[in-house]
Amino acid sequence: MTSFRLIAALTEWTADRGAALWRPADVDLGGERPPRVPGALLLEALVQCAGMVLQQTDPDPTVFWMLAGVDDADVGVVAWHDEVIVDCTIRQRLQRAATVDANAVARDHLVCRAALLMISRAL
Repeated sequence: MTSFRLIAALTEWTADRGAALWRPADVDLGGERPPRVPGALLLEALVQCAGMVLQQTDPDPTVFWMLAGVDDADVGVVAWHDEVIVDCTIRQRLQRAATVDANAVARDHLVCRAALLMISRAL
């Protein structure tokens, strides 16, 4: 499996919340970039932050978290030079599934939000 990391590390986390800094300018798309950051990349940054928060608080190191569904997504405009603060809060967590509220802020404005359904799988 090839890894495509947008979020290098969490900047803060607790048992039910975490945040990270994402710089879209650091993303190498291997060619010309569209005029603004694609919404799919914004959602991927949210998902990666959520997965990292869940992984950080999961007692089983052989488990990884992945996206199973997205609800109530609202994606705005982000420029490539923006610094984006990604914030995730675990709303509900069961044994191998979790719902996460995720937000992204750039230039002091909410630019993306989504309710994420995450599931875990053993490595």
